[in-house]
Amino acid sequence: MDTGINALASTSDGKQYGTDIKGLVESIKRKKHGSKGQQRARRALKQRMDEVAKEVVQRETTCGR
Repeated sequence: MDTGINALASTSDGKQYGTDIKGLVESIKRKKHGSKGQQRARRALKQRMDEVAKEVVQRETTCGR
């Protein structure tokens, strides 16, 4: 598994998960450090990361891996 900013996770067979996080990361960068807006954006990114992790585990375990 590879992690990066264009896709949150990529498997060895080429599947990519979380390709929509670039906007969330950019949103965090635009906000003032420590502001409530940045905290909200960080929570949104963490929630998306958790969703993607769950999706990867579910798909990869049902595929017989």
